[in-house]
Amino acid sequence: MSNVIPFRARKKDKGQAGNGGQFASATHQTSTVSLDHPTPRSAVVPDTLRMAHFQDPALELRLRMCLDDGPDGHDRAKASFIRCLPNLNPAEAGMYFEEALDLREDGGDDELEHCLAVAAAKDTDAHPGGRLKDGYMPPLPEHGPGYGQSIKVTGGKYTGFRDAAAIAKDVRADLKEAVAANYLPAGLGYSVTSERFAGGQAVRVSIRGVPDSDRLDPEAPDRWGSPGMRPEAKELIERVTAITNAYNNQDVDSMSDYCNVTYYDHVDIESESTREWREREAAQRKARAARTSA
Repeated sequence: MSNVIPFRARKKDKGQAGNGGQFASATHQTSTVSLDHPTPRSAVVPDTLRMAHFQDPALELRLRMCLDDGPDGHDRAKASFIRCLPNLNPAEAGMYFEEALDLREDGGDDELEHCLAVAAAKDTDAHPGGRLKDGYMPPLPEHGPGYGQSIKVTGGKYTGFRDAAAIAKDVRADLKEAVAANYLPAGLGYSVTSERFAGGQAVRVSIRGVPDSDRLDPEAPDRWGSPGMRPEAKELIERVTAITNAYNNQDVDSMSDYCNVTYYDHVDIESESTREWREREAAQRKARAARTSA
């Protein structure tokens, strides 16, 4: 997508050139959407959370849906369109919105599709984490009908029931491959452990090496008033969770208390206080072992 020519370079010759044709005066309003947006993500994403952008396959559909509010919802639709392109300068994203709106009104469906594709490609290229390594395919599960009202989610590498210890070994290899492909940030540690118990088994991943200052956003408090998690930190957890569940088959219907999974999963980013406790416990164990062997 990186070699696509920006769509605004195309010279329009329909109706009132460049101004939306015969529908422009009836549809477009003076926008009240503020373009004084936060600094683009490329300038604020910490190095510990930089990872390649994996474009949502439904992004172009989402952009098209933003155009459907009609004349009365122009500003609301524009704001939604801009939010779908978080890596672009808001003014540039708004420019693509106005161009797409013109094309939808003029009936140029092919040109509209091209405009939306270019906007999506520009957003991908502007992502601070760069691109994925050629040939790497992120884990994409399959969805299907499950028990009751549930939707069964089957990992792309699921082959049937397996022991959690064997799955954990494969997850470690998959995480290493994802780091090499730039799907996960470089320089972090991933502790993968397995557990078996009376009710089943579990695979747990602890992401280590992200400082609290990178992980938390004081300006976005959670419901308890504590600093919330940065969007990039949430995305990191989502990506590691997807890798962890690549071997899982999950069918859960909470309305009827039905739960049938190959294994339970848990992924978190280790806090600095947890790291300090872990290192202190490790030092105490080492000291006890040294005294015992003396």
